[in-house]
Amino acid sequence: MANWELKSCADSTAVAVQCAAEFISWAAPTSAPRSVALSGGRIAQDFFRAVARLAKGGGQSLAHVHFFWADERCVPPDHAESNYRSAAELLFTPLGLPSQNLHRIRGEAEPEFAAREAESELRRLAPTCS
Repeated sequence: MANWELKSCADSTAVAVQCAAEFISWAAPTSAPRSVALSGGRIAQDFFRAVARLAKGGGQSLAHVHFFWADERCVPPDHAESNYRSAAELLFTPLGLPSQNLHRIRGEAEPEFAAREAESELRRLAPTCS
């Protein structure tokens, strides 16, 4: 049995919407802690917008989801190039997600320190998130 499904989308916006719908389907039906790692970029911004729109439109809460980062630029969280900033503006703030569930990589810190800190946070929370 295959553990994947190939889906075709017309463009990057359609990909973002499809992924957002799949994410909401995975995350919203439960209140059990969940965890996800986010990345940045233009399609990620489309994804953040789509998740916020679908969750609000469906009255679904994502307050139980813990958000981590798969990558981050070495910039402060309010910098225009920050992946965290994009997620905060387009997803976290519109949905009013709790700050204790946002586990950003501190891009403004020395990279090795920021990486160790992020790893420690992930390991600390891994047993409680799925």
